[in-house]
Amino acid sequence: MNNLTIKKDSWLNTKCRPMLRKKHLGMTVVELLVVVAILAILFFSVFSWFSLSTEAVDLIADTDNIVFLLTKARSDTLASRDGSVFGVHFESGKAVLFAGESYFENALGNTAVILSPRISIDDISIFGEGSDLVFNRLDGTTDQFGFVNIAVTGGSNSKRINISNNGIINVE
Repeated sequence: MNNLTIKKDSWLNTKCRPMLRKKHLGMTVVELLVVVAILAILFFSVFSWFSLSTEAVDLIADTDNIVFLLTKARSDTLASRDGSVFGVHFESGKAVLFAGESYFENALGNTAVILSPRISIDDISIFGEGSDLVFNRLDGTTDQFGFVNIAVTGGSNSKRINISNNGIINVE
């Protein structure tokens, strides 16, 4: 039995002792660089995904707010609220609900929707070459039909709000 034990010990001495003598005293520079590279890739992927998702959310929210203004202008006109017609004025960074046939910048009853800093109205194509859209009383039609394009500044995402001559509003 002792011979067997000695053989076992001698096997350990010849095979495992060299491995036990090598001590791993930390990370090598290559291992450290690999870990840093993996962390950098993960960080930039999450950051770019987060940036794209917030831009998409801002675009949808601002588009919905402008559609709400257009719908409110049309419904207030159809209801003859305050005996007036209503319209929406478009600029690159905002849309304004106004009462009356024409837009006046500092009028008391104006309601503005200010777009997010990353979102802008980059194309206003309304019949009559203006940036105002006014609805007609009694039938809710408009003579200033066309579209408004809302886009992420410097990006490729955009939404198009179409306003038909019969006052119907839809988003593409």
